[in-house]
Amino acid sequence: MLYLWPCFFAIATLLTAIGRQPLAEMKLIQYNPLSAATLDRQEQIAHELPNADLIALIGTAQRTAPGDRDITQIKLTDRYSRISWGWAPSRYVNKSAGITFLIKHSLATAVRQVLRPPDELRGRLAGIRIRNTTKDLLVLAAYIPPRGTPPTTRKQQQTSSTGFTNNF
Repeated sequence: MLYLWPCFFAIATLLTAIGRQPLAEMKLIQYNPLSAATLDRQEQIAHELPNADLIALIGTAQRTAPGDRDITQIKLTDRYSRISWGWAPSRYVNKSAGITFLIKHSLATAVRQVLRPPDELRGRLAGIRIRNTTKDLLVLAAYIPPRGTPPTTRKQQQTSSTGFTNNF
């Protein structure tokens, strides 16, 4: 089984720097809040983790508005910007899906690309590319159902893992 969350932290230790801040000193957090569908809840999480440079929230249960294919980007607090991939009904996504990145404003200015997963995996996969003149960082997050789940969910796991490697 592919466990992706440790990869999130490994990226930070392998690369050297974005801007002036060495990645080894950056605070990157991945957290499953079980639900963070409202902006108030996301603000609360940002308030509780004020020293984090980037917080990846997986399993937010935040739904995309019907017919909306865009990824939302807004200023969340005086300290963080927010990029969100809400879930939309599809064969491989349930209402627990959804990924949000809370990014410190100082780091958000270096975001050069927001990766768009296939529609059928929306809310399960997310990524951003942070780049300056000398360094390049790809931050990925995935929300994959846990092991020991029913066969339909196992199929979702396999599809998510394949989609992750093929699309990012």
